[in-house]
Amino acid sequence: MKRFSLVFVTLILLASASYGYNKKLLEARKEVKAGNCKKAQNILLNLIQPKPDSTTLAEAYFLLAKCAQTLSKANHYYKSIIRLPSNRFTKLAKLYYAKNQACEDNFEEAKIHLEHIISEPEIVCTAEANFIYAQICYQEKDYQKAITFYEEYLVSGKNTSKMITSLLNIGNSYFNLRNYDAARKNFNNLLNYALGDKIESYIFYKIAQSFEKEKEYKKASEYYHRIVDQHPYSPEYESAENRIIELAENGMSFENTNKNTTSPPTANKYFVQLAAYRDKERARNMHSAYVGQDIHTVVYDKTVNGVKYYCVGIGPYFSELQALKKKQELQRQDIKSFIYIQTNERK
Repeated sequence: MKRFSLVFVTLILLASASYGYNKKLLEARKEVKAGNCKKAQNILLNLIQPKPDSTTLAEAYFLLAKCAQTLSKANHYYKSIIRLPSNRFTKLAKLYYAKNQACEDNFEEAKIHLEHIISEPEIVCTAEANFIYAQICYQEKDYQKAITFYEEYLVSGKNTSKMITSLLNIGNSYFNLRNYDAARKNFNNLLNYALGDKIESYIFYKIAQSFEKEKEYKKASEYYHRIVDQHPYSPEYESAENRIIELAENGMSFENTNKNTTSPPTANKYFVQLAAYRDKERARNMHSAYVGQDIHTVVYDKTVNGVKYYCVGIGPYFSELQALKKKQELQRQDIKSFIYIQTNERK
């Protein structure tokens, strides 16, 4: 009877202690969620003093890592979780510890823990582990391995921004491996996403470069033109414009297996447009202002979406190359301009 009473009392004490730990954990979770890290830390540090069970201790360490103000402190708590018997926080701790190690360029240490996660299928952390491992391989210029892990991430990854990064870096990896066809395939897949101007311009530039590497100059020129026409404020704009000029000067803007091939004649006129107004008088005034600066402009009209505009520009030129050279000359004077192509239809 006494033995039964002792066991009963022990169970009550354990249940009471467990309830106390759970209550403190609940309080700490609320404080962490509210961003009150100092308050959460005080609760958690008091909780771990009497050494609770390993599951409780693991969650306490995990919350302390979230509240840590430095990577080294966070890593201390993640390592404490990893040293405990396997629990529901072990893989998460390995993942975050590996991510922190990667941020500090400790790639070998990071890969050890990522490999543990990846080797066990059907776990929540696998997709993220594949992505981090791919990023490490990419930074180490191990492009073939990077492609493998990015593709593994794409099978199960749900984060759109990471999917875009994965496709972009797969494309870059294939480009660096000189597999230009595969690079273009991945870059073109990216164009199905809603991308910002900066990324789209970069993709067009890489596709153009890949065509140029394969001596497909007409296709390369087409993509350089897309940057110039669609992304005039992008980082690639000036380089794209220079490539268009250089390819044209070397007779490479069109497919030319025969060296004597020349660019086909055009009925187009090219203007270097400086300004456009819906009011004709304003256009004339701006024309006079430019003439006063010794910039010889003309006023011409164009219609966009049914609206007539009066434009001030330089020209007309009868080759795009001449217009681009004038545009570059103006750019050196900090004068912004655009190329406007006036199509003359032949009857």
